[in-house]
Amino acid sequence: LECAPGDFSPVIAMLHRSPGTKMTYLRIHHDHGSLAVSANHLLYICPKPGADAGSWQWAAAAAVRPGDLLQHATEFAAVLSVSVEAESGIFAPLTLCSTLLVDGVLCSCFAPPEEFCLSHSLCHCALAPLRFWYYARRSLEVSTQLGPCLPLPRSTLHPYADTLLFAFRTLRWVQMRLQVLA
Repeated sequence: LECAPGDFSPVIAMLHRSPGTKMTYLRIHHDHGSLAVSANHLLYICPKPGADAGSWQWAAAAAVRPGDLLQHATEFAAVLSVSVEAESGIFAPLTLCSTLLVDGVLCSCFAPPEEFCLSHSLCHCALAPLRFWYYARRSLEVSTQLGPCLPLPRSTLHPYADTLLFAFRTLRWVQMRLQVLA
């Protein structure tokens, strides 16, 4: 996959894969085309010129507004409108650089749940073990495919990402219970 203009990376894991799942997506129309992403998906944006112009940042797609700029291939793309639509399929490939171009727009590989307020950099660091595993697997030439006798995972998330989300949710639940008891 192209993970930045002219820069390519292999897909080292699928963080989320659910081909038949129907989901609500944001359709972000810009002056070079359009992009369909989940509301939590992180995009590299610059707020409207004149409103803190020049401050590029990773932000959830839900924060994108008309007039904002997106990094599109080798140039900028101005957001024209944002609409909501239902589509089938959830896919989140992880690249070595944790970014990819989707319909020409620079996107993060991550769509962290809004309640955790996780940055692109933190997500990238949290998934370092998967990058390590990719390099170790490559150097050892060991296959990572499930064998025919192993049960398929119940979650559509990658097991490591699913475990991290479970841990975050468990810690949040414990924190809330402790606050109630205090």
